[in-house]
Amino acid sequence: MSTDESKAVSRPQPKPWPQSQPRRWSPEAGARARVRGLLAVLTCVAEGGMPGARRLALAEVAVGVPAAAWGVRRRSVVWAVVGAVLMVHGALELSYETVFPRD
Repeated sequence: MSTDESKAVSRPQPKPWPQSQPRRWSPEAGARARVRGLLAVLTCVAEGGMPGARRLALAEVAVGVPAAAWGVRRRSVVWAVVGAVLMVHGALELSYETVFPRD
């Protein structure tokens, strides 16, 4: 065996690029898609001329639902209460016009 052969180092084969692997669904990607959808709905509502109070009420309900779900899933009473309060307050604001219609 010559000295050149003993000094040769075998290199590992390069790994394939991450893009070559099929993409899998992840909870983070699903959450991003839901947020994009919610933003699309809110922008459509905003373009329709909805009053600011109704937009705020809709946003409260939209944020309250995932906050309450997060609290229930993580068994966190604080998050569940925050979500419930946001949902109830937003629902009351949305129903205000029904109870007290404008002239």
